[in-house]
Amino acid sequence: MKRKLNIPSILAANIKTYRNNLSLTQFELAERMDISTTYLAELEIAKKAPSIEVVEKLCKALGIRPYELFLEVGVDDVPNDSRQAVRSYAKEATKVAAKAVSDALQTLSQEHLG
Repeated sequence: MKRKLNIPSILAANIKTYRNNLSLTQFELAERMDISTTYLAELEIAKKAPSIEVVEKLCKALGIRPYELFLEVGVDDVPNDSRQAVRSYAKEATKVAAKAVSDALQTLSQEHLG
């Protein structure tokens, strides 16, 4: 028999876990997100489902990627070393891309002005 996926419960548990990992109260996280504490509490017990905008706010406030809110403990566990390696790679790739764009703009500027 196939296991039923309970996305609202997974999402609720992850919101609470990530908040607690940052030692934030519901009030503090709600304030960072510009939402009500009541709404955040309802998200954490799966009484309400967040909009895409709220998912974006959650990710920004918690410092995580959207997919991390939907990982199920014991099923989708990604070892922390792997997750950290992916984050590190993404951060480095962003720096490399930013430098490449900056260098290209500087070269174009010198060619145009020079």
